[in-house]
Amino acid sequence: MAGRENPATKYEGHQKHFRGTLVALRLGRGLTLFQADRGRRYQAKNEDYVRLDTQHRAFKERQLGRNFLAPIDEVLNDGSDYRKGVLDIGTGTGIWAREIAAEYPDADVIGLDLSPMQSRKGVPPNCKFVVHDASKGFPFPTGFFEVVHCRLLMSGIRDWRAFIDEAVRVVRPGGLLVMVECDGWRHLNSGTEEEQRALAPGFFKLRDYIIKGLRLRGLDAEAGSTTVPNLLMAHPGLEEFNKVYAPLPMWPWSDDPVLRRVGEHMLVDARELPEACRKLVVDVCDISNDEYNQLVRGWRDDVGKPGVTSLFPVWHNWAFKAE
Repeated sequence: MAGRENPATKYEGHQKHFRGTLVALRLGRGLTLFQADRGRRYQAKNEDYVRLDTQHRAFKERQLGRNFLAPIDEVLNDGSDYRKGVLDIGTGTGIWAREIAAEYPDADVIGLDLSPMQSRKGVPPNCKFVVHDASKGFPFPTGFFEVVHCRLLMSGIRDWRAFIDEAVRVVRPGGLLVMVECDGWRHLNSGTEEEQRALAPGFFKLRDYIIKGLRLRGLDAEAGSTTVPNLLMAHPGLEEFNKVYAPLPMWPWSDDPVLRRVGEHMLVDARELPEACRKLVVDVCDISNDEYNQLVRGWRDDVGKPGVTSLFPVWHNWAFKAE
């Protein structure tokens, strides 16, 4: 399968702005289908839904208007006359799955997450949602999907090796596994660690608590940069591994017009992120809600402050399943 065109080539022009880089689906009995958004065991606040959809728009802007950097189009438009299957693991609000279903009406798209919302608004007929805990394996036959996609699962996966083994299992030979993942180590675009902390003490104080909370819960704060790419690259069932670093500015500090628009979207995410992380930190880090409120104020004071060139570090990883 040599000689595939890398769809990230056009994208790479923006990397200089960053330091050091830049057939229908057959569902088994017992599965619940939902024409709905979002999946969680607990009821998310409306603000978090807004944050996640805004975050999606930031990703799409960063990817120059596309929903992916990986060669998904090559797989779904390969000239064959059978319907393709796409699985979006941890589908969240379902926005990525809905948009892929609309873009590829001859493919069947399934979004997998923990629990449903009730809205049916804007869901194409070729898009369905399944309620299931992805950490317990996937309720699909081997080789069921042409594309398996997941994004930002760091806070939900403890055993990445088992997760990737299961993801590889449900990809058909020649199909594509795409994993877009972050690290907990949000940082600034320039300066030493000491200089960055002096410039944005509130930003780093909350960041450090978030990383502590992740680790105390048995989660991997280096999933995006290290664990996921290393496991994909070493997996015997995968080939043609690719990794692209695509950090998102957390507010519109860049003079690059694309990155500035990304930052405009991400500012919503950055301001609301502390509330999304409150339970993670308060429950395991032995601090009160009042103490956490002080952390939130310090974080928000630093977000958008001149000179605080904060980044959300993200890596796009993909590989084809060996035939």
